[in-house]
Amino acid sequence: MTSFHRTAMSDNLRRLCLVRLVLLGAMVVALGLAYSYQLDVPYTALGLILLVLVGLNIASWLRSHHEWPVTEFEFLLHILADILGLSLILYFSGGATNPFISYFLVPLSIAAATLPWRFTWIVALLCIGIYSMLLVFNQPLEALAPHHHDSSRLSLHVIGMWANFTVSALLITYFVVRMAQALRDREQLLNQLREEDLRDEQIMAVATLAAGTAHELGTPLSTMKILLEELQQDSSGNPALQADLDILASQVDSCRSTLKKLVATADSKRQGVACHYRAGGYFRELMRDWHLLHPSTALELGIDPKLDRFQVSGDATLKQALINLLDNAGNASPSAITVNIGSDGECITMEILDDGPGLATDIADQIGKPIIINSESGLGIGLLLTHATITRFGGTVTLYRRAPRGTRTLASLPARRINADE
Repeated sequence: MTSFHRTAMSDNLRRLCLVRLVLLGAMVVALGLAYSYQLDVPYTALGLILLVLVGLNIASWLRSHHEWPVTEFEFLLHILADILGLSLILYFSGGATNPFISYFLVPLSIAAATLPWRFTWIVALLCIGIYSMLLVFNQPLEALAPHHHDSSRLSLHVIGMWANFTVSALLITYFVVRMAQALRDREQLLNQLREEDLRDEQIMAVATLAAGTAHELGTPLSTMKILLEELQQDSSGNPALQADLDILASQVDSCRSTLKKLVATADSKRQGVACHYRAGGYFRELMRDWHLLHPSTALELGIDPKLDRFQVSGDATLKQALINLLDNAGNASPSAITVNIGSDGECITMEILDDGPGLATDIADQIGKPIIINSESGLGIGLLLTHATITRFGGTVTLYRRAPRGTRTLASLPARRINADE
């Protein structure tokens, strides 16, 4: 986004150079007409000012093609230089009575469409201030005065021109800035929606593959369970082997239970039945299921007893998203992790602390983006799916670095508060 904005500012500077070129051409023609009509104007001073503006335009054009990005403040300085050059030309050629006085609206419009609010107001106030000064301080040009027989006094025509310019400047500053900001916000929203569509396409592809895989796993798991039961019967005289087989049997049972819950959740969604559970029991079961799959990882668990005053969705994708966060922490710190689950009144928070090598900067910057990140431990698809799922439930996932090492993962989920007596 930042690099695109800097490129846009360079393009705007090139457009400003083209606008200057048109203005300089008009002024050269006007100066030629003044000479042909033998008007009493300081041709030398006006010629020098035009030469300086030509040089500035050439330098600005070369600057716009430089690799060094054009900032908003620099673009403001270019607009202020144009206003200053125009002010000097108007001073030597009749001041506020010069027809070119309305050109002040052009740099004001450009600033309103391209620069932030505060910079646009600087340009607007400067244009109004210079216009006001040119009403009094100028070198009169009798041929341009509306009533040149009494040009020492300000005519109603000149005052009306000033009032019209002031109102126009204020209106442009307000409405054009608002419209330009609305267009920028809309463009940003469209970019965000395109990213979300791309992410959803990837998630749907993964979901389709996962559904097929889950269907195919049923038969192998049933076969493994039968074989494990036979092995347990045959190894009754070997306690060590029996203990290992018991662990394998519990793992297989956990996988079968997960598949059954997945099918049950899919059926309930097809029937339009929404399942909700008390948060305390939900998270206790979640941690029990996860620890069953990772028995070698010491788990320090803290659950706020007040969580049963809330309820959470029984959606299987939400449970899998939270398990993905636990898996990441367990893989980074296989010896032990700490999990704290509580509430701040409106949201349920799940804090996961590990003592692993720490969070990679590229993963922290790209979490939730449709780009799959290559890493030593995987492809980053778990973080992508987790972020998408929790965002769908209105929650957030934030990763922090811990000192001196490790990662703090914080998942926040909005919970619907229910009466403790219900």
